[in-house]
Amino acid sequence: MVVLGRRHPVSTDLGCYGVRLGENGLLPITIEPAIADFHRRRAQTALGILDTLLADDTYLGTAEPTIADLFCYGDVAFAEVCEFDLSRWANLVKWSERVRHLPGFQAPFALLAMEDAEFH
Repeated sequence: MVVLGRRHPVSTDLGCYGVRLGENGLLPITIEPAIADFHRRRAQTALGILDTLLADDTYLGTAEPTIADLFCYGDVAFAEVCEFDLSRWANLVKWSERVRHLPGFQAPFALLAMEDAEFH
């Protein structure tokens, strides 16, 4: 996830979704528990940063949506697949609801061949 806000670029990674997809047999990978925990902590940090950046604005750095909002929303959708409880990041939850209600919005999984995949 790359967030450009407040004139300070923040580059982070929600790579834990690859771990979760591997756990569900949707990717042919196996991840050591310590590495999975590392990615989960990194993702939590990234979500916290995003939540902070959204504290003063309706969208990322602006009052109107930009491509940055759509780009970052994909990572948030994957965070949900990774079973993150997003409710701990109130600004992020409100923002993701606004993004989902944009005209023409389609959820990332509706656009992927794995739309019917089962997540446990």
